[in-house]
Amino acid sequence: MTADRRTLLALFSIAFGLRILFAAIIGTQPGFNPNLVTSSARYAQEISSGFDWVKEPVSPQAPGYPMLLSIAFLLSGGRPWAGIILQAILGALTVIVVYRLGEKLGGKTCGAIAAIWLSLYANHILFANILLRDILACLLLVLLIHLLARPFSQMRYATFSSLVYAALVHVEPLYLLLFPAIAVFLLVKATRHALLNLQYFFLFTGFLLILSLPWTIRNYAVYRQPIPISLEAVDYLRLAPGVQKEKREALDTAAEGARRMSRIQQFRSNTVEFWRVTRFRAEELSEQARASGRTGEKAWSLRHNLINMVSYGLLLPLFALGIIFAIREKNRVGLVIAATTFIYCAIRVWSFGSERARLPVEPFIILLAFYAVFQIIDKVRKQPTET
Repeated sequence: MTADRRTLLALFSIAFGLRILFAAIIGTQPGFNPNLVTSSARYAQEISSGFDWVKEPVSPQAPGYPMLLSIAFLLSGGRPWAGIILQAILGALTVIVVYRLGEKLGGKTCGAIAAIWLSLYANHILFANILLRDILACLLLVLLIHLLARPFSQMRYATFSSLVYAALVHVEPLYLLLFPAIAVFLLVKATRHALLNLQYFFLFTGFLLILSLPWTIRNYAVYRQPIPISLEAVDYLRLAPGVQKEKREALDTAAEGARRMSRIQQFRSNTVEFWRVTRFRAEELSEQARASGRTGEKAWSLRHNLINMVSYGLLLPLFALGIIFAIREKNRVGLVIAATTFIYCAIRVWSFGSERARLPVEPFIILLAFYAVFQIIDKVRKQPTET
């Protein structure tokens, strides 16, 4: 076994072992609720129990994660712990991709340190013990950026990137809103040749449409309307207004108070929540926010605040430095990571902001933070010594 493969195996084993250990020890404590029964888990149980979900409206949720979870349930006889093992595997695979991406960004050592940090990252370990799609979405997003971060040299890279992006939007349709940015990037930066960029763009887009056809056809058979991916996608793209009309009217009524609230105020408030490091006091909501049905978040425990300050808060200044270094050094990988982080942030905070919302881009924050650390170390070493 080569040294590189030993590194990959070690990183995977550490990440997987920590997540299983957390589930086995802390996750079984009386005060901890692992949330094994989620909407995704119920959807997965429906899929694994028969084929009624093909012809009947079962859930407005995107099918990607429930389908993968249903395979784990089928193999284990429906035991919820199979989902936790699946989550641990997905989390460990994310660590591997972060190592490879960090290798491109700042070298093997930078990638290894960033991967180890993500292995130990409390937020990532916590959500690996909840049957939600966030860990899978995080893996697919990091893998997509890993593929896009270097110039395409063969058609298969565009095809595989399209496959990963199709899987991502079938897990979380919110990422459909990233397509304009991806399209511009492919047309401008896929290679150094404009004609090749155009070819890669059409290949990426065409393959994406082909991969999206099966579930769109299923949705048309169920809802009698051309709904891409799921009803969630309809909400994000504001399509097919006739679907779930009663639900939409109820949501419109609930959001009446929120509409009175300035969009700028909402954006500012959600941005603070997205990047929040600590919460020592309960969230104070305005009358408009309460009228929209929002409930304020409780103050975090001292342990929660301390863990977040150490694992995440310390990285934020370094993350900002990493962006500056990436701009100065014209580091393509660093610039792609930074742009993805802020575009995702803008999309998320337009609707809401929270720790969970930040989860998919936390690997990028870690990567740029340690890229800054190694840039500083290199610059210190290169300084001429005084005689």
